[in-house]
Amino acid sequence: MARVIRAAALAAVMAAAAGGAGAAPAIVVAEGGLKARIDATDTLAGAPDLMALLDEENAAILAEARARAAEPGAAPISLRITLAPAHVGPRFASALRTVALQPAAGPAELFLDPISWDRATGRILRLDALLAPGRPLREGLARASQSLRAALGALPDVAPQALDAATVPDAAVLQAFTLAPSDAPGRIGGLIFHFAPGELGPDAAARQVAIPQAVLGPWLRPELRALFAGAPTRDPR
Repeated sequence: MARVIRAAALAAVMAAAAGGAGAAPAIVVAEGGLKARIDATDTLAGAPDLMALLDEENAAILAEARARAAEPGAAPISLRITLAPAHVGPRFASALRTVALQPAAGPAELFLDPISWDRATGRILRLDALLAPGRPLREGLARASQSLRAALGALPDVAPQALDAATVPDAAVLQAFTLAPSDAPGRIGGLIFHFAPGELGPDAAARQVAIPQAVLGPWLRPELRALFAGAPTRDPR
């Protein structure tokens, strides 16, 4: 789910995102009032199914920016899309997409779009697909919510009401996550939840919170547990 980041955070987030991506040919578009660049990553070449989804969505984003730049009296627009890999494996693939839009006149816009993909079902991966159904699902969602609130609740810029709304123990709410790389090669080290500036309060900074796989392990679906091991090594930013 894409979430807007205020312009003040744009430079830092974009620099970090670009640093996390491997070298790969960029797609550059320059036409009329639009200058666009799409930076991919060699790592995602191992997940052509996820790349097909991202390419389709990137084309739609580019078309929207092209239409915006073509409006009568519109100021020139610069667009940059960056893909940072999180995890690529036989069953799941995950990446963080950043979309930066900078009109020549007006504030910059930036969107964070964490995407996790189930390669077996061909669907976006939700937390309720990782957790076993029934009681384990309820308990696992509650544990994830508790972990996020414990990590964020004491921060001075986080508003309690906003934190409560962003961490409701519901898979429909807790869906902005990527799969964390692990210090155990080829495994998933946990989940990284992404929160945009302002999401956790009017003055709240962007936050990324990793929940190690060991925390959610007891509630994972038995058939998926072998995919998880070790500890998270980094987050895609």
